[in-house]
Amino acid sequence: MCDGTHKNPYIQIKLRPVRFKVSEEKDYWLCNCKQTANRPFCDGTHKREDIQAKK
Repeated sequence: MCDGTHKNPYIQIKLRPVRFKVSEEKDYWLCNCKQTANRPFCDGTHKREDIQAKK
């Protein structure tokens, strides 16, 4: 849930919240590694060996 921090004029945040409507009731996984091809949803790309080597 968004806490509104991005609206504070004294805090410079480059990333913004992503709004989306849920089309059906199920589990949704949001990407945090920014390597997914289906942003904002996780597609498991973070499990690839070449991505793991970057960490």
